[in-house]
Formats: sequence, structure tokens, C-alpha cells
Amino acid sequence: MKLIVWAFLIIAPLWFYMQYIQPVMVSAVDAMSQVQEQGAAVNAQFSQFGDAVKQLQNIPGFGQYFGQE
Repeated sequence: MKLIVWAFLIIAPLWFYMQYIQPVMVSAVDAMSQVQEQGAAVNAQFSQFGDAVKQLQNIPGFGQYFGQE
């Protein structure tokens, strides 16, 4: 009887984890990686925007619109 109780105490949490917790964790990790990928893409776009503004500032007479002369 003790063997059955100990087997249940060891196997039940493992089964519960594999049935309920693991799928939720996998989907959460996938969602987090998608958020990180989108963040990197947005960061790259803003970097390109900053480079474009710097190029506009270098045009003679156009820098006044950016607070430079």
C-alpha cells in the first residue's frame, strides 16, 4: 500500500505538469519570443528613421526646421 501511495505522490505531480502546465508554458514562451522579434523590428525601423533625420539635417538650409542652423 505504501508503494502505491508513494508512486501516486511522485507520478501525480508529473502528470499534472505535463497535462496542464507545460502547454501553457510553451505557449507563453512562444508569445514572448514573438514580442521580442517585433520589438527588434520596431527598433530597427526607428534606427532607420533616426538616420534619415540626420541626413535631412545635413541638407543646407533644411537644418533650421530641426533647430539647427
